[in-house]
Amino acid sequence: MESDEQPESGPSSIFGGVTRVIRSHRDAPGQLNRLAAIAGVIAVAVVATIVWQRMSPADPAASPTAYATTAGAEADLLADDLTATPSGTPSASGSATPSTTASPSKAVSPSPAKASGWACALPAYPRPSCTGAPAGAQLTTRSGDVVVTTAGQVIDRLHVTGQIVVKASGVVVRDSEADGGIVTDGGSVSVTDTTIGPSSGCGFAGLHGGNVTAVRVRVRGSSQPFRVDGGNTVIRDSYAASCGDDTADGVDSYCPDGPCGNVVLTHNTFDTRAAAANGAVFLDNTNLRSVTIQNNLFAGGGYTVFLGYTAGPAWKVTGNKIVSGSWTYGPVYATGLCAGSAWSGNSLVKIDDSYQVTATVSTAACFPS
Repeated sequence: MESDEQPESGPSSIFGGVTRVIRSHRDAPGQLNRLAAIAGVIAVAVVATIVWQRMSPADPAASPTAYATTAGAEADLLADDLTATPSGTPSASGSATPSTTASPSKAVSPSPAKASGWACALPAYPRPSCTGAPAGAQLTTRSGDVVVTTAGQVIDRLHVTGQIVVKASGVVVRDSEADGGIVTDGGSVSVTDTTIGPSSGCGFAGLHGGNVTAVRVRVRGSSQPFRVDGGNTVIRDSYAASCGDDTADGVDSYCPDGPCGNVVLTHNTFDTRAAAANGAVFLDNTNLRSVTIQNNLFAGGGYTVFLGYTAGPAWKVTGNKIVSGSWTYGPVYATGLCAGSAWSGNSLVKIDDSYQVTATVSTAACFPS
């Protein structure tokens, strides 16, 4: 008659077998025979246990879960810190020449440190402490240049020792540093809460190009912090202190290929007092169109505000403050502008070391009228 009992499996069946073998040898003649039998059975049991463990399937509830957690964490890290993933071969200097590849990205959200209750909102003006990469931000360093060719790519909390070159549309740079500057080359970019330029010395790095939106950007160590080279340029709530020789400016323009329209400068601080600069604002290109300059603080330069209107809609120059006595020749020189522009509410002021207005000296008239 067949038994209803199911055969045992696993380590318990193996050790059960060991017990039965030992019992079968319990009455073998001679102590030596008994010891040899026991030793042999133990060896068989050990080998059988190892074989069982290797042949057994992994716990279906443990391994996949652990893998999913690791993969999810890696994806979050890529999206947060490694959106621009450069690769390349070392150069003679020992650094890599990177190229950018696409990696996971996520929806763009405003910087939590500066999205609300910003310390430099009007009537205050932007300064280093409330512009640029957030203090204490943990940035991932990437050596060399980063060339962006993927539309909509997000560069988040990255320290790029070279230049960020934007060749794709809808690129976002936020909470980052770019020692070699950011330039558009056929692409478009939104730059927020980012520091541009080297931490020491003076160079040419800045935010240059067209199809640019800059918000709370700080440019340091640059003779050309902002350059309009194409239309659709908005610079807002940003700060730049220029360095360099008599070619330096706070913001200037270079539009050789046709009209540069829709240029907006709103609530910025451009300080060129440390440079032998042309002007804090030097916008006199004949291709400039539809320019708005409103609620900014300007200091330094031969003429602090140097503008040249040629054609198109009237420019709007309103509510700006010019630091009294900071110029070499005069506060304003605006060719072709005074008669046909909306020029109002501009004034000469005194400021403290934190760029806050302490007194209004007089109205800043448009010159030559």
